[in-house]
Amino acid sequence: MKEDGGFYDDIMSYFTIGCYFNTQNSREFSRRCSFIISFLFISVFVIWIDLAYSADVKLTSDNQSDAEDHHKTEHIIKSNVKKVQPDLVSNKVILNSTLNATTKNSSKKLINEKYKHLNGVYFMQKSERSALGRIRKFTLNSIVKNNQPELQMLLCDICRPQIYTFDAFLTEKLERNVFKHFTGMMLVAFDELTLVAALPNESMEKAWAGQSFINVYSKQKSFSLTIEQAEQFVETLSKTLSNPKKELLDPEKFYTAIPHKYKKKNYTSVRLIVDEKRSITMQSCDLCKKEVFEYLSEESSVIGKALYKNGTKHYLLESEPNVWLWLQLSIAFGKDIWGPTDAFNVFAVNSDHTKQIKKSAEKQLLIKQKLHRYTSLVQSYFEKKFAESEQ
Repeated sequence: MKEDGGFYDDIMSYFTIGCYFNTQNSREFSRRCSFIISFLFISVFVIWIDLAYSADVKLTSDNQSDAEDHHKTEHIIKSNVKKVQPDLVSNKVILNSTLNATTKNSSKKLINEKYKHLNGVYFMQKSERSALGRIRKFTLNSIVKNNQPELQMLLCDICRPQIYTFDAFLTEKLERNVFKHFTGMMLVAFDELTLVAALPNESMEKAWAGQSFINVYSKQKSFSLTIEQAEQFVETLSKTLSNPKKELLDPEKFYTAIPHKYKKKNYTSVRLIVDEKRSITMQSCDLCKKEVFEYLSEESSVIGKALYKNGTKHYLLESEPNVWLWLQLSIAFGKDIWGPTDAFNVFAVNSDHTKQIKKSAEKQLLIKQKLHRYTSLVQSYFEKKFAESEQ
């Protein structure tokens, strides 16, 4: 059965049949039919293109609208994040600044408390000159600068303050507060109420060689020291510095002539635990790995000195009691004689010994000659032993 094609099919059938039958009678009518059919096809094609274009434009417009909405949403989210982040950063900076300021203020307060007893008016044992002439009293104030205490001495109302900075080294060595002016003048605490002002001719670390200036300052008008007693007091301090107490030696702590390098770090001392004729445990620092050196009995008997080995290049050779030579060789000990590619260091319980070695080129040369002789003896010994075993 033929299906109904609709109004369009009916028109096309009518014109096609009409054109066919009428073509036989008239060429003019046939030409008109062809024109009408062509016009209909072109019209349908144009309408189809227009509908397709409209649908595509609508789809594109919808996509653009969705993209714009998404972009706006993303922009709003980012804007909110940017608004929040500076607040978080600023809050963190403010918090850190507050903590640092609190710590600094706390430290400053502690220092002020420790030295505030030095503040006040002081009377002089003998008068001194100022911008207003000779004076017999002045004001002293303690301040904190760069986390260190300082003393400001004000001789008169129009005088510029004289600044005395805290001398940590002398304070520790003398076990009393010492403040120093850039000219070399020192204020040394005698007791809670008295300071001794002194300008030594030489450094206080040397034996006392007189003074260019000395005076006694006291918060009381009755002085606990005379000028002569103050001179003796400073002289005694100088002798204490020039003749320090003998250092108690740690039998396991060995000072190095040059810094000992371990894992790219330098150490000025090492710890050696000696198990005689067995092993030596060496440690460069408390957290460093322990290095074990094994005793070499044959080599030790040949050279007459105890020799210990760690790996193939590192050795410990006993030079004298409480003095060891740390060796780094390019080849095993005795395989070749001591050469320019080999190196040594000196470990000693007494730091003075290592300092002498470091300063003396002559003593360093003697050590090299000794090592040259030791390696030569061991080399000869093993060559002879190998030759005998081959026979």
